This record gives sequence, structure tokens and C-alpha cells, in this order.
Amino acid sequence: MRTGTLSWVCPLTVGDGNMVLAPTIRFGALKELSTHLLITSAFAKMLALAVSMNCGFVGGFVFPMITIGGFAGVVAYQLYDYLPFGLCVGCFLAGVPAGICPMPFTLLCISVFCFYFGLFQTVPLFIAVLTSYLIVCGSGLFRALADRGEFAAAERAREQQ
Repeated sequence: MRTGTLSWVCPLTVGDGNMVLAPTIRFGALKELSTHLLITSAFAKMLALAVSMNCGFVGGFVFPMITIGGFAGVVAYQLYDYLPFGLCVGCFLAGVPAGICPMPFTLLCISVFCFYFGLFQTVPLFIAVLTSYLIVCGSGLFRALADRGEFAAAERAREQQ
């Protein structure tokens, strides 16, 4: 019910992002999509992902995170239009999911091969992916949060007994 209502309010949140990412990138380059719509859709996509993952729906989190990264890249280009469009979208497309997915080189290759980047365009993407991965996954922050959640769940289970 909640994800259905959310999909009705923000249609860019429907599915895993396969249908909406290409038009978002195309119309975002032309600045026909408002920044507020994209930011709202990104947060609504995060909410829908959180609800569906915690309620046991089928699917993963990699492709929705790639979609959220695409939204963030278009927003970055709209706010800072002196940066190249492909650089903004490519860096965010790979950098956002690299923060929670422990596969930085796969995400880098997805972004590089989708946009046909050359060697000089790959270096900023590599830096974005590596920075995002090292800050969240490599620093141990993600593991510490998971351990904290497991400890809280164990405490609640002991209190209920």
C-alpha cells in the first residue's frame, strides 16, 4: 500500500529504475526536468527501497541505487552547469552505489561502458568511486552500523525473554 501510494505520487520511483533512468538523463541534459522533482524522486526512491527491502519484497538494492545516483548526477549538472554533463552523471551513477555496494570496480565499469568514456574521462569516475567506497565501506563505518544493529536486536530479544 505504501509503495503503491508513493509510486502514484512520484512516478519516477516505479520499478528498479530501468524505465526512468534513460529519459531522466536525456531530459535532464536539456534542463526540462526541475531540480525539485529530481530531488523529491531521489528521496522517494530511497524511502520505497527501504520499505520494500525491510518488508521482504523481491529484488535488490543495486539498480535502485544506480537510479538514485543518476538523479543526483542530473541535479549536480543543473546546479553547476559549467561542469560537463557526462562527468556529473557518470561520477554520481557509479559513486552513489559504491558507498554501500562492495563492488567498486564493477560499478566503475558499468558507468564507463554505458557512456563510452575514454581514459581521460575514466580517471574522475575512478576517484569518485574509490572515495565513496573507502569512506563508507573501507573505513568500517558500514560494518560498525551493522554490528550496532545486531547488538540492539540481541538486546531486544533478551528483554523479551
